[in-house]
Amino acid sequence: MNATRFRNRLAVIILAVVFAGSAWHVGVRLFRRANPDLVEIQIGHWLLHTGMREAFAAAIDGYQKLHPNVRITQIPVPVRSYAAWSRTQLAGETAPDITGMLTLNEELISRNFLPLTPWLDQPNPYNAGTDLEGMPWRDTFIDGLSAMANLTPTSGEVCGVTLQLNSVRLFYNRELLREITGSDKPPADFAELQQIGWQIKDYAARTGRRLVPIAGCGPYT
Repeated sequence: MNATRFRNRLAVIILAVVFAGSAWHVGVRLFRRANPDLVEIQIGHWLLHTGMREAFAAAIDGYQKLHPNVRITQIPVPVRSYAAWSRTQLAGETAPDITGMLTLNEELISRNFLPLTPWLDQPNPYNAGTDLEGMPWRDTFIDGLSAMANLTPTSGEVCGVTLQLNSVRLFYNRELLREITGSDKPPADFAELQQIGWQIKDYAARTGRRLVPIAGCGPYT
């Protein structure tokens, strides 16, 4: 195939792709006009680790079965680019209907997010038939949403709910700890943890061994 023929075919392919995209957008608009009761909701999030997108999909599927006129789409964005992405979407007024407030300051939250405060003291209707039935929505979260309230201390409004809770677990090398400190007993509090960290640093400097007191991985450490 010569260069001229290749360029011609490439141009045809590009035109076909553009036409298909345009036709899809037109089709979507016509479908919306034909279905005025259809409600579309977009959810943006950065939770791409194992199981989270599947959990979103399961929750979406359950909600759509209860509400057939609702179509929900999740927009997963890598956590490293989420801050820039969310700010760009908010500035361009193209943000998803529901999205996380990761790295957003109080000004951006107050300007762009709907306060949920009026609904927090009411029961969540989807908890009917469970142990949480009749309980104020706020009280169904382990911290009463105090962490979310801390994001907007000036206004006092709560503009989001907790999506997930994370716990931190420390695993230690018992034999190495005994070698360094003379005991394999783990620290009981933060002060003891700091003390062991200093002992490890001193031991590494003295022996020339490359030891790190605590090692972790992101984005939650």
